[in-house]
Amino acid sequence: MKKIDVNYKYILDFLNNYGGNEYKDSEKLSGKEKEKFQGILNEGKQVAKELKNISKYCEEKYKLEKVGQLIWQHSGRIRDYLWLQLKYKKYKNMPISISIFVEKENMGIYRYRVCLELKEKDNSIPKENRVELKEKWKKIYHSHLEIPKGEDMKYTLGSNEKGTPEFISDNINSIKNKISNGEYDKVQISICIENTDEKSNEEYHNDIVNAVGMIIPYYERVNDELEEDSDIMKQNISRGETTNEIIFDKNIILYGPPGTGKTYNTIYYAVAICENKDLDTIKKESYTDILKRYNDYKNDGKIEFTTFHQSYGYEEFIEGIKPRLVFEDESKKIENSLEYSIIPGIFKKFCDKAKEGKQNDKGNGDNFVFIIDEINRGNISKIFGELITLIEDTKREGENEHTSVRLPYSQTLFSVPNNVYIIGTMNTADRSISLMDTALRRRFQFIEMLPNFDIGELKEICIKDSNNIDSKINVEMMLKKINERIEILYDREHTIGHAMFLRLVQNPTIEVLASIFEKSIIPLLQEYFYEDYEKIQLILGDNGKEDNSKKFILEEKIEIEKIFNGFTDNFDIPNKKYSINKEAFDNQDSYKQIYEKVKKDE
Repeated sequence: MKKIDVNYKYILDFLNNYGGNEYKDSEKLSGKEKEKFQGILNEGKQVAKELKNISKYCEEKYKLEKVGQLIWQHSGRIRDYLWLQLKYKKYKNMPISISIFVEKENMGIYRYRVCLELKEKDNSIPKENRVELKEKWKKIYHSHLEIPKGEDMKYTLGSNEKGTPEFISDNINSIKNKISNGEYDKVQISICIENTDEKSNEEYHNDIVNAVGMIIPYYERVNDELEEDSDIMKQNISRGETTNEIIFDKNIILYGPPGTGKTYNTIYYAVAICENKDLDTIKKESYTDILKRYNDYKNDGKIEFTTFHQSYGYEEFIEGIKPRLVFEDESKKIENSLEYSIIPGIFKKFCDKAKEGKQNDKGNGDNFVFIIDEINRGNISKIFGELITLIEDTKREGENEHTSVRLPYSQTLFSVPNNVYIIGTMNTADRSISLMDTALRRRFQFIEMLPNFDIGELKEICIKDSNNIDSKINVEMMLKKINERIEILYDREHTIGHAMFLRLVQNPTIEVLASIFEKSIIPLLQEYFYEDYEKIQLILGDNGKEDNSKKFILEEKIEIEKIFNGFTDNFDIPNKKYSINKEAFDNQDSYKQIYEKVKKDE
């Protein structure tokens, strides 16, 4: 059984111990009081982590993503309830979510409740149609009442903002009537998971995850109806473009095998963040237009790009002392000499610019994006230094736990602005995520990027032979089969990315395909499998080819007695040697037989 990485009882115990209590910033305290609130802070952080892990299970099982921040304390008090919002990506801007609440029951003990939630901040809706639109939302939201509730489901009235929701015992017709006459404002469909000493962590997990699955049909029904309403969709698009409702993680790493478009996709992410637009909306636009805007933002200083390497250090990133040659000045009687100056690093200068937070002449907001390509190639602990703490969401400027540090060289106070977003890329073929610094992993959200077999460019490639005739080579199927075999013989972190074949989009010829295989695919497989050619043969389907001319890797029996003199039985001498068959690269059947079974009559 897969280990459950959520301590459900811990979350309940935290609220039972501290829910509704006063909270103080431990950095401003001393003695036992400091120790007390530092302990609560550590527990609160752990609770947020546990809630985030719940969302990961829901994303893995149902494709539901977490939206919004996980806030356990606010305005000097510990929250008396916790709230985790889950949405489908395509419904991200809709006011409907599947929500997991940790709240008090009537006896004052905390429990879990999974429900269909309607939540929209008034300030995100224009005043001129605020009332009208909210009423329309509520009307469509209550369409979930048309689906009969399950045996374990209950109708609840109200929200945690107005106190613990109360259960409704009315029949369905009575509920509808009371909604119509205004007696009931918002009726949720809910599933409660009660807090009992006998319940195991596994039981909590199964009950909550299953409850989310049970609410999904109601969630889909309501959102489908919202989507069909043209006025709501128009307002939804407007909100996504003009308000600050689009929420991006402050620190993300795009990771995956080589050639999966990690660096390519940082352009989409960076522009989406700068313009505060949904990522899917951005990806529908022309890449040429996106790239132009990306370069404009770079020129404006809103986007910065750097690449980590083994020589990269704290001095280049934050600040350092660097020598500067001082030339002779006869008027001041100064001879040629060296002087040492404190020079700000690339990230510090970027943060200083972001703190200005000025809008550019295009009218865009004040989000700034710092991109770190190949983030795992550098010594992370050395490069980031004390910044590893400052980049946390809760430690940014403007947050309740805002933290600053005094830099070692300049002795100035430094903090990371709340409008700075960090995007890293990581090639998992070079280093696994598990080998990264634990502190770094905890502070970043990881987005896996695997080979994409469904992209239009790959599907539309039509390889021409030397006579300019369609060779019928299915590039999509070929890559899929190669990666399927690599995943079995090695792992998915070493699969081959679709980007390696995109040269064929502009020049779809057998000659280009041959060049890709000879100069990229074969060398990469040699590196992956340490020149274990038997495995390389399996991956390229050579073991199933009867015609040697179509095999990329040829094997030849070694006649030991003809090569070595004398007795060789005591030596472990291979009986085969391998060579790369360049003839196969120009044969279209060599590629087809990677994914097709060889016919017996061939």
